[in-house]
Parts: sequence; C-alpha cells; structure tokens
Amino acid sequence: MVAGCGVSFERKAMVVSRNPVNPAKPHMRLISKFLLLGRTRWFMDWYLISFNEQVISLDVSPPGHNAWDATIGWDDIVRVCYKTGEFPEPDDIYIFVKGREQSYRIPSTASNAEGLWAEILRRGLFDAEVAVQLMATSGEIHCFPPMP
Repeated sequence: MVAGCGVSFERKAMVVSRNPVNPAKPHMRLISKFLLLGRTRWFMDWYLISFNEQVISLDVSPPGHNAWDATIGWDDIVRVCYKTGEFPEPDDIYIFVKGREQSYRIPSTASNAEGLWAEILRRGLFDAEVAVQLMATSGEIHCFPPMP
C-alpha cells in the first residue's frame, strides 16, 4: 500500500480504493487522473491538436458526428480558461479568440493537449501559479485574464 494514497500493488495488478477522491489530498486527484486516462483515451483518436509559432490547428472527427477543423492564431487569443473535471470527466481547456463568440473546447485527453497546455503556459496566456493550484481542485473553472 502506498502511504495515504489508497492504492495497492499486488501481483503487478493495481487495485484502487472505491472511496471518492478527497479534494484535501491533491495527490489522489493526480492518481485518479492517471488511472482515468485509459477510460478517456478515445478522445486521442479523433481530437487532434498541432501547433507552430503562428497557429494552433484542430482536426476533430467525432464518431457519428460531422468532422470539423479550425486554425487559431496565437495573436487572436483573448482569453484562456481551464475547467477541472469532476471525476471521472477529463479537464477542459477553453480558448476564446477575437471575432468569435464561442470558445473552442479542448479536452485534456485530446491528442497533444498536454503539449498545447505547456505552450499556453510558456506564452503567458494563462497564469502558471494558478495552473498548479488547479491540479488540487475538481469542477472549478479559472480564466486568464480573469473574467470581469
């Protein structure tokens, strides 16, 4: 048993406690997110993200729905929001751009979402300290710049 984590390893099989995640224990949220990746991995198959110095490209082909794509200029981004999912849902990144009323919703389990999030933080489009604090929350949304 890993101390305080509710996770034990027996014969190379992982057994997870059925107790709900305690928000006071951020390490439990991280473990839960890790274990959840296998269940939400299917986003990776149809929500593809790429980016370069000028733009972010989204290529989305959800099963049973119309495919769509989008190109977002880094200079067009006016706000980025991050919503922590409530177990077992993944986190979501919301990107707001000039001239578009709705945001782009990007699930954290999409292909290359982690790379995109790292680039958003590197470019200062979201507060890095707030990003770290978010990892200990569930069901919260924070935006940068903050909403008025």
